[in-house]
Amino acid sequence: MDNWHTIVNAELLEDVLILYFNNAETLAVYNPSRCSLDGGRLVIGDAASIEFRWFYYGKKPDAESLQMMKIWKDGAKLRPETDFLPHLPKQDLDPNKPAVELHSSF
Repeated sequence: MDNWHTIVNAELLEDVLILYFNNAETLAVYNPSRCSLDGGRLVIGDAASIEFRWFYYGKKPDAESLQMMKIWKDGAKLRPETDFLPHLPKQDLDPNKPAVELHSSF
């Protein structure tokens, strides 16, 4: 693991679960399903899309350093979108893996 994100708050708004992390970073999970929390491991088995917003590491957290990565379902495929990589590398995103998986540090 190369990054640590501490959940400081969470809310469910309609069909969107929003996790708030330290340093004002967020993870929005649209239409989450098959969720479990066990032994310090949060798993969201499926979602229509996820969107992670964080500040570029090593830079001052401000509007210019805010980054976004979104992955959404397009039929049986997953489509990534980002605002920080002009040509997103080809990735084989596995739609059979959990949409979100977070582990605690203890």
